[in-house]
Amino acid sequence: EKVKTIDGVKYFIGISGTSLMGGSGENIGMGVVGLDDWSKRTTKNLSLNSIMNKVRSFYKNDVGTSVDFYSLPAIPGVGSSSGLSFQLNAVNQNLTAMDLYNAQEKLLADINTSPFFKFAFAPFVASTPHLFLNIDRVKLASLKVPLSTFFSVLNNNLGSSYVNNIILLGQVNKVIVQAESQYRKTFDDVKNIYLKSLDNKFLQVKNFADITFGVSPKIYYRFNQYLSTGITAEAQDNISSGTAIKLVDKMAEKLGKDYSISWTGLSLQEVETQGLIIVLISLAAIFGYLFLVALYESFLVAFAVMFSTTFAVMGALFGLMFMGLPLSIYAQLGVVLLIGLSSKNAILIVEFALDYKKNGVNTFSSAIKASDERFRAVLMTAFTFILGVLPMLFVSGAGAQSQISMGTSVFFGMLFATMIGIIFVPVLFMIFDILADRFSSKKTVVRRKYAK
Repeated sequence: EKVKTIDGVKYFIGISGTSLMGGSGENIGMGVVGLDDWSKRTTKNLSLNSIMNKVRSFYKNDVGTSVDFYSLPAIPGVGSSSGLSFQLNAVNQNLTAMDLYNAQEKLLADINTSPFFKFAFAPFVASTPHLFLNIDRVKLASLKVPLSTFFSVLNNNLGSSYVNNIILLGQVNKVIVQAESQYRKTFDDVKNIYLKSLDNKFLQVKNFADITFGVSPKIYYRFNQYLSTGITAEAQDNISSGTAIKLVDKMAEKLGKDYSISWTGLSLQEVETQGLIIVLISLAAIFGYLFLVALYESFLVAFAVMFSTTFAVMGALFGLMFMGLPLSIYAQLGVVLLIGLSSKNAILIVEFALDYKKNGVNTFSSAIKASDERFRAVLMTAFTFILGVLPMLFVSGAGAQSQISMGTSVFFGMLFATMIGIIFVPVLFMIFDILADRFSSKKTVVRRKYAK
């Protein structure tokens, strides 16, 4: 009922006895919070993170329960929740469940106290109260009571057992055998259960079994045959998932060689493809350079254009820092896009500078004339694109975060390339053109010597 009072919440579904991440049991439950449509949640205080923080505030002071909150993964079916998901494995087979639990709590404390993470939690608990029924199997056999009969009687009384179907009023109904609730309330009721031996004698459970109390894990989790526990963590908004993964790996190293980390879900996909964006950016730069070499017929003049793209990359990184956004995969794709977009401005100036030089103008004058003649054209085309990308920084609704990340890197990258990079393009052209002339003149002298 508390959750339903929050603005933006459409419905709440409560399910007792089971959980997507905590298994099943009498002390486990889960809730599903449904939100209003995107069109009705246009303000920031109605966003998913804002609503989750409000719900979390209801239970932060509740010491009697442990409530964890998470949203569904970005790709349905890949993992159980959003954020980072991994398994903490006890690779040392001599470690107990309590040892693993202590290591888990230490790692969770490090993550939750880190300024780079919002929260982290794990469903594994090693101190769940248990009731153990210690059976004297030798005495049970001496009393001529089969072990299967004993377990069957316990199941029929404490649980239930299907017998057959019966037709009542034209409907087929199942017959279920189960003890009345008043006869299975206390532990003494378990001891007072009667069962029949092979010689037709009725015996009570307390004659050959005793009840003791203890604590142990409710569920023993296994991952790659190791005793394991699943952990979910959520990084801050301005921290990329790749950076968060590296931080968790460093924290896990403090636990020693007896424990290891295994990434799962979307985090595993990211770890397996880590570093590919560097390959993509490198390929984009190499192919762009080769095309420019073919265009200018010079290996050195092409560097005047390629070096101008560094201002676009610096602008993209500055924009992400200014907006408080991580260098996500969408922002990285924007950087790849900037290599081509920012090169366009430099190409316009270098092309005209080369034309002037072919007509006999020196390098310095060619660079000045080209930049002066193409300055207005460069600004017009660049600012047309920049203003066209500007709305991507203020979008809302489904998929907004991806558009904001890519729009931010492209917008600030092109802005820096236009306002700052355009000043350095003539300088870069002069530097590399002079170098190209010197190398080409040396080759001409060497050829003439060989000709003589």
